[in-house]
Amino acid sequence: MIEKYGDTSADAITPEYLINFGRSISINAEKDVEFLVFLYLCESTNYGCITRSELKKGLNKMNVRTLSEWKTSKEKLTQIAKGEREDEFRRFHDFVFKYHILIPGRKSLGKEEVLALLPVEFSKYHKDIGQKFLKFFKESTYIDINRDQWAMMLIVFALLSKGETYDVDSAYPIIYDDFYRWLNAVSYTHLRAHETGRNLVCRLLLEKKKKKKK
Repeated sequence: MIEKYGDTSADAITPEYLINFGRSISINAEKDVEFLVFLYLCESTNYGCITRSELKKGLNKMNVRTLSEWKTSKEKLTQIAKGEREDEFRRFHDFVFKYHILIPGRKSLGKEEVLALLPVEFSKYHKDIGQKFLKFFKESTYIDINRDQWAMMLIVFALLSKGETYDVDSAYPIIYDDFYRWLNAVSYTHLRAHETGRNLVCRLLLEKKKKKKK
């Protein structure tokens, strides 16, 4: 495959060849979460590049030897992307961060990177809460996400997706406390916007009574 879709002098599939390689395996290298999952299975350690040994490792994990066998094995990538095994998705989530900070000296992902990455990573798993976090993050003053914040993201998403109680006094990074408050504010505004005339009158009367008691 390196000979057909890569740079033989580098013995790897380099950035300029990745998109064509993706097409050969029916995956959009820029938009499909399955491509990120494949990089994870390859244990890629060079951003935008897959070495021959990494490619072999990824294909072996999928039990694929030729492109003709790819279609029947591609489902494994989708299963990981859907979070069918939470422990596997957790390792994948950790890889996504490490893979994108491979440039020496980097310790966090910038805002634009996060806004581009999360819609891909969470396109099939925790999609609803992921989209809400994206909206919050885009509107917020946060400019990046560090390793600790990224690591806790999956735990918080799982907690909120299941409707479990989030404790703002616990040890979660502050960004998720702010996200939780933002979620509640959005929910409150949504309820007010859909309030019926009768409910509005009742609420105003209750608020009036509360003021009199004070």
